[in-house]
This record gives sequence, structure tokens and C-alpha cells, in this order.
Amino acid sequence: MRARPGPPPPGGQSGEKTQTLSLDPIKIIAALSDQRFKGYVEDRTFMSGLEQLMQCKDQAKLNQLLTQDSRLLDVLIAAQTAQPPKEGPFGNGCPSEPPTRPREAERPKPKEEPMPPADNRTDQEKAADEWKEKGNALYKSRQFEEALEATARPWRSTPATSLTGTTRPVTVYLEMEDYEGCLAECQKALDIRYEVKADYSKVAKVYNRMAACYTRMKQFDDAIQMYEKSLMEDNTKQTRAALQEAKRMKEKYDAEQYINPEVAEEHRAKGNEYWKQMDYPAAKKEYDEAIRRNPRDAKLYSNRAAALLKLMEFPSALQDCEKCLALDPTFVKAIIRKGQCQYYMKEYNKAMHTYQEGLKIEPENDELRKGMEQVLMKVQETATSGEVDQEQVAHAMADPEIQRILGDPQMQLIIKSMSEDPKHAAEAMKDPQVRAAISKLAAAGILRLG
Repeated sequence: MRARPGPPPPGGQSGEKTQTLSLDPIKIIAALSDQRFKGYVEDRTFMSGLEQLMQCKDQAKLNQLLTQDSRLLDVLIAAQTAQPPKEGPFGNGCPSEPPTRPREAERPKPKEEPMPPADNRTDQEKAADEWKEKGNALYKSRQFEEALEATARPWRSTPATSLTGTTRPVTVYLEMEDYEGCLAECQKALDIRYEVKADYSKVAKVYNRMAACYTRMKQFDDAIQMYEKSLMEDNTKQTRAALQEAKRMKEKYDAEQYINPEVAEEHRAKGNEYWKQMDYPAAKKEYDEAIRRNPRDAKLYSNRAAALLKLMEFPSALQDCEKCLALDPTFVKAIIRKGQCQYYMKEYNKAMHTYQEGLKIEPENDELRKGMEQVLMKVQETATSGEVDQEQVAHAMADPEIQRILGDPQMQLIIKSMSEDPKHAAEAMKDPQVRAAISKLAAAGILRLG
């Protein structure tokens, strides 16, 4: 590929030719719009040379520029045949400005800071705001008396325009535990709610403050009423939760206030009299009241469990036995009655375990021994009867301990081998853990031996 020849040297024939070339800026601009010269315009060196060329009056200097950058000669030659634009950016018939160096990217102007809003407050309002700030500072430093004076002072000279200012002392009164003062301030706010056209949510907050006061005063009925009024103004999730908590606290408080061990003992004695007369429903009713009067007395639950056993309400009796033992784990009478409940519910494996625990506490207790013998006889009878007690099996299958044993892969293999060859039973029973598991399954009626 042949190299393009450079521009002719100055002087001589080339110099004469250069003199005949037009330096009309309009034609040069038109030539630069050609795609061939697109890259030239973006070159600062070329554009600098072009500016010098168009301003040059000296022929020798002109030839020197063309020699230094052959691109200038290319554009100059193209400009001789270029058609000037009909309309420039400055109006009809006005040529465009001569090309200049590409502009550098304009730097973003710094963001102007917004002007602070004009302070249109009156002198009274400014003074009120100063007192409010002072009151807040005093409150944070726990100078409540001074804070109370500071928060109340602005409103003596400036009429209230919202509930915000009038409720400021409420927080101070609450912290001071002056609940009567707090309620009085809240009522003042409610008295002007229509005058200041208070928002519903603001009114709801006033009712919530009143409810908080009544809660601390343990006047739960009034607190519940205030929360209900608040919900009528603004039904929020937080207020609904507070209402439910107030109801729960009221129920607990009422139960605590109802406790009276002396009265409980009177009702227990009446229950015992009805028990002797075999009037078990009346006995249970007296035990119910005794428990409400003294729910921490273990023997009351045991007495009621005995009445429930006579009424054949075994699940309820079992619950009372467990409550009694939760208060006093060594209450043997409750253990005996618990075993009886489990026996009548055909949960023989559980009854056996209950009597075993009782015998650890009182090994010589006749009732525990008789209960244990009764369970063992029933288990043996069930195992040899050849009949399946569906009720017993259903109770057993609901027992998590039985479910765990039956779900153990090792126990499944042992049970399978015992069913295929009874000789394996004697070998398996040598392991204490296996023997205990097999005994539970047999007592539950799941596995039959012999």
C-alpha cells in the first residue's frame, strides 16, 4: 500500500497553489461536516492549527502550518468545492460560528441550600416556644415541679390552638405519679377538642393517657372504658392490644383480690361435710370456691380430684392431681388418686409408673401397694384374655412414650424376633432397658406375652 505523500514544501509551485486556495470560514465549516473529517474536529491539536490557519496573514507561516499537519491541507482542498449552509444557528443567512475546541464537560453547579422558612411567629408564640424547650430540658433532668411550671406557663398568656400544648403537663404528672393531676389535665384537653378542631388521633391519645393513669391506679374498669373510647376515635393496633392487656390485668387482679385463705378453709370444711354425706356435686362446688379463694393450697386440688373420681370425671380429676403435685410433689394422696384416674382410663402403663413413684416416697403405704397390685393383675388379665381392648390400645397409642418405643428400629427388630420365636423373649429380657420397654408395651395392651 502506497503511503500518502505529505504536503508540498513551502515556496515554489506548491506555495503558489496555496495562495489560490480560499480560506473562507463558511466553506471550511461546510467541509468539516464531511464524515471524512469527523475525527479531526475532536482533535484539539487539529482545531488549534485550524484556528491559526484561518487567522494567518503570512504566506510563509501558512505554508509552515500546512507542512506540520497534512490534515489542514485536506480540509482546505475540500473547502474549495464545499457548499455553504443555507441557514446557520444565528438566523437566516447567518453563518455558524467557527469551530472551536470541544467544550469541557460542565461541572454540576453546587446545590443551593434551601432558604429557611420565614419566622412568622408572634412575640407571644416565640416566648411560648422558649418556655416549652425549657420545660423539656427540666423534664429530662427530672426536675418535675419546675418542668410542670415551665410547660404550663405559655398557655396562661397564649390561647390554646391545639391539644399538643395542653397535654404536655400530662407526661410530667405521670412521671410524678400524680394520677389525679394527670386526669385533670387530660379532661382540660378534651374540653377544648371541638374549639381547636382537634384531630381524631390526637383525641385518641388523650384517652390512652387517661387509660394509662387508671391502669396504674388499678381501676381497670375505667381503663378499659378509656381504651374503648380511644378506639372509637382512632382504631389502631396498639390500642387494641392495650385494651386486651387491660382486660387480662383486670382478670388477674380480681382473682388476686378474691384470695382469702380463711374463707377458703371454710369452704373446704363444708365440702368435706358434703363428702361424708356422699353429696359429691355439692362437695365439688365447695372445693371450687375454696380453690378460687386460695389457689396455692395443694390439698384443695386433691380434695376436688376425689370428688371428681366419684363423679367418674377421670380426665378432670387427673388434671387436679397434677396441679396438686405441681405445688407439692410429695403429696401421696394425690399420687394415689392420680394412679386411680389412670387405671380407670385404662392407661395401665402410666398407672404402674405413678404407683412406683409413690412407693419411692412411702414404701410401706398400703394404698399404693394395693393400687400397684391391682394394676399388675389387670395387665396380666388383659395379656392372657386373648381379646384386644380397643379403648386401652387407643389410649396407649396416644402416649408419646409408647410412640417412641414403637418407633425405635431396634425395638421393632426385637418385637419381630419375639413373635417369630418366643425363645428370643427370654434373651431380650436380660437387657434392663429392653425389659422396661417390653413391660410398658405389655401394660399398655400393645404387646401380649405368654
